[in-house]
Formats: sequence, C-alpha cells, structure tokens
Amino acid sequence: MSKKPKLTGVAGFELSINEDTYWQYYNMLKEYAINMFKWKNLPDTIDERYLELCLFNLGYICFFKDDVTGMKKTLIPMQGEYLALQCTLGGRFNVYNLPTEYHIYTPTGYNAVRDKSNSVIIYNNYLHQPTFKTVQMYAYRIYNIERTIDINLGQLKHPYIIIAPENQIFSFKQLWKQIDENKPMIIGDSKLDISQLQAIATGVQNNTIELNNLKHQYMNEALTFLGINNANTDKKERLITDEVKANDEQLYVARQVMLNARKMACKEINEMFGLNIDVEFRGEEERRQMMLEAMSNPRANSESNGEENGEV
Repeated sequence: MSKKPKLTGVAGFELSINEDTYWQYYNMLKEYAINMFKWKNLPDTIDERYLELCLFNLGYICFFKDDVTGMKKTLIPMQGEYLALQCTLGGRFNVYNLPTEYHIYTPTGYNAVRDKSNSVIIYNNYLHQPTFKTVQMYAYRIYNIERTIDINLGQLKHPYIIIAPENQIFSFKQLWKQIDENKPMIIGDSKLDISQLQAIATGVQNNTIELNNLKHQYMNEALTFLGINNANTDKKERLITDEVKANDEQLYVARQVMLNARKMACKEINEMFGLNIDVEFRGEEERRQMMLEAMSNPRANSESNGEENGEV
C-alpha cells in the first residue's frame, strides 16, 4: 500500500492555519499579560517570568523561605533561599474562606508544605482566578473573525460556481488551483472546451471591512482587560477629551484588578520576611515621569489647557 504523501507548501499550510491563527493571537495576548507587571527588589532566587506565568495559568503562587538543603539553582534550592513556586491549596479554610495549607511542587520532584504562618500566597486577582481563561476567550473570538475574513476573501476570488463536463473537471480544477495560488490562469489542453462551461454567480458580498472593525473591537476589549492603552484609533474622527478620560478610567480600573492583589501580597511578604518587595504596572514609572515633565513645562501646560474642551 502506497504511503500517503505529506502535504507541503500552500496545501500543507492550509491544513494547519486554523490552529496556527488561534495560537498566534493567544500567544500574543499571553505575552502582553505576563509582561504587564514590573516587580521590584525580588530576591535573586525568584524568577519573575515564572512567577507571572503561574499567576497567568493557575491564579496563585506560593512565596516562602526554603529550609531544605540542596543544590543551588539546579534541581533543589539551597537552604534559606526565598522562592516563589507553584502549589495546590488545601488544609482547613479560615473564616474568610481562604486556604491555610499549601503543597508546593515542581516538575523536578521538589516538594514542600507550607502554611499561612511561614509563607504567603500571591494571587492573580481578588477572585483568585487565572488570566488564561479570558485570554482564551478573546483569542478564539479574534481567530474566528480572522479566519472568516480569509474565507470571505477566498469567496471573492471565486464569485462563481463552475459547472463543467465530467471529463474536463480535472482541467478546470487546475485552473481553479492557479487562481488560489495567485498564478496566471494559463493551461495547455487541446481538449479543453469552454463552450460547455457554465458559471453561476454566488452573489458573495465583501464583508472584510466590517469584520476587520469587529476584530479590532475585540482586540481593544482584550487590551482593556489587560490594562493596556488602546485608544480607539479606528475612528475616523479624532477622540475628544472626554472620550480619552473615559478610556483612561477603564484602564485604571482594569489595572487595579490584578495590581491590588499583587500589592497585598507584597505587604504580607514584607511584614513576614522583612523584605522590601514592590510591584507596579510596567511603564507606569515612565508615564509618571512624562507627566512631571509636562507639568514643569508651562508652555506645554497652556497648550493642553486650550484643548480641554476640544479634540486631542
């Protein structure tokens, strides 16, 4: 039995494009999410990337001081190192419905048990939920629209249903393939009889502009959820000051959703271990500096005041 040939080039790409398109948007939003926060004064033994990945995927991570002797920065940490590792939550719940015992584990086989007296759980938000579920939802919606645009474009390239004699189907399929591959429609066939060809118009409409606007709307919603500035640049008219202020308020609230939970953990960690850890939304420091510079420039200030009730 002959082995099925492996599809390559355009044909092979088309088989995987649905999955690839979804992962393209999922990974893009995930990258944004795990880079949202800047941690300050973390011990060298804590990996900030790993910390944010756990919060993204699980919704929590355990910060503690290790008491197991081992090999530094390999399979098992050294005794007395500060760590932040994935865990499961258990034990009896307190009056605030919070777990009191944490089972720490890693793929290397390192295990430990901690509780509220010697460790702190860093939560992703007040709901203790991971970010990936919302990112999945938006990635699916955006992927679905993107693929619909691709399909609509394909339909625009083939606005007719072709009815051809059965003995000439192969020749017309070759012509159709050349259209798909953006090649000139030239084929040498002395038996090709176009007089028997019938074409039925499909009446397909070009919906790509509306679909693209909808895709941008979902992308802006996703970015707002992550607290990332996404002032609606799709609008033909310029945004007025009130619209910008409303967008800024939404961004502020979205940022606090996850920032407050991290700030609370920093406070508990610092009180328990005598550290000085802090966290802020990435880029906030630069934004504050820009605002201070603007305030110290009277000319820039007067110009911005002149635009208060107009366009920006």
